[in-house]
Amino acid sequence: MARMLPSGGIAASFFLVDVWCLGVKDAFFVVMTQQKFDERMGASQKQQPVVNIDPSVARTLLHDAAAYAGSFGLAPSASFTQVEAIFGDIPLATETFSFGKNGKPFFMPGPYDSPARIRRILDTLDKSADPVGFRYIVHVDEFA
Repeated sequence: MARMLPSGGIAASFFLVDVWCLGVKDAFFVVMTQQKFDERMGASQKQQPVVNIDPSVARTLLHDAAAYAGSFGLAPSASFTQVEAIFGDIPLATETFSFGKNGKPFFMPGPYDSPARIRRILDTLDKSADPVGFRYIVHVDEFA
């Protein structure tokens, strides 16, 4: 989500959303020039297609993803509440989203997840979700 500031700069909030398990995994806010914003979005577009969606739909996706992960005891990024403030008074949409993979939470660690973080997430899922009700994949060398 980005907004033009009176100064001509761009205020932008970025969210990393894991719809399979973790919900809002990361969130950060930056203020930058229009040129820097265009460069960042261009670089993102080269890695993964960027799809424009209505801000109310994006806000709903964020809230619902956080609630899904929260139902298993997994909290959103610590900065989520502050970074999400960029939406201001934009209401939530009526769209609904599906979470999990094949109807179940599916945890796949990111490249920067430590073995300790992986263990915490698996322990949380084990305590809050039916053990046969979630799936995960980890690399053996990460978890050994």
